[in-house]
Amino acid sequence: QKCVKIVKPQLTNDVEDFLITDEWKAMNAADILLHRAANIALDRTIDDVIGRDTFLKRLREYETLIELMKECAEECSSTCSNAGVYREAISCRPCMNGIRSKWNIESNS
Repeated sequence: QKCVKIVKPQLTNDVEDFLITDEWKAMNAADILLHRAANIALDRTIDDVIGRDTFLKRLREYETLIELMKECAEECSSTCSNAGVYREAISCRPCMNGIRSKWNIESNS
């Protein structure tokens, strides 16, 4: 069976150019303001409640786990090879169980 691997879309140059215009900024001014306010509040929570060092340590752990899970997904979830050849999907569970064991993460299932 032949298949087509779905490629992640990319913004065209025209769209990228539009996203830096004053017109786009004016159309989204309220959202931009809300985003800034939310970031300020989040930074205060991180600094005053969680602690910046604790937050950054946990963030690095999270980012590492995300990358490891992406590697698992690459190995098991695609049913279409880069060459366009269909292949049966294999389970991600063994890869993910290995990550859980290494990081001492409890399973919710």
